[in-house]
Amino acid sequence: MMKTKNLLTDRKIRHSSPREGLEMFQKVHRSVVMAEFTNLASDRLWTGYIVQKTKEAHHFIAISQEGCRWVESYTTKTDKQVACTLYTRYLDIDINEIWNIAMAIIEGPCSIEILRRMWELFDEVPIDKEEDIDQNFLLWEEGTDRFSIWDWFDKMCPHCLARDIIDYNPQET
Repeated sequence: MMKTKNLLTDRKIRHSSPREGLEMFQKVHRSVVMAEFTNLASDRLWTGYIVQKTKEAHHFIAISQEGCRWVESYTTKTDKQVACTLYTRYLDIDINEIWNIAMAIIEGPCSIEILRRMWELFDEVPIDKEEDIDQNFLLWEEGTDRFSIWDWFDKMCPHCLARDIIDYNPQET
């Protein structure tokens, strides 16, 4: 895995309103390009992700926020590790699509629509003479054997890669 400096893991921010913690992460750290709660775990506990963009990738870091019952005080903190890294430098997709792909991978299972979109993006990745990818792509680093990526897709598909993606024809459904 590629080493990246300044990942915003294991950080805490105290604040006075529920959304303020996410806003503070975005203000204090310009590399945070998205921050969103994905669910309400309990009455005063929220969870979600911040997305830190580096030159090469988008790093998804789990966050949780807890509110104090007796005063309007909240603490938002990041997890101690990165939940998912998507290598996106050469991809022409927006942050919402990157978010959807990452959430499908992290929270699973990936929908067939997400897998088809990932496969479509994979079609643009250059392959060298040894059948390895020539640049970082989503979950995989440069030098990864393309057949191991095909195997990942095959395992993620409900039936198989050939049936669900390669031979898929939307006009036949």
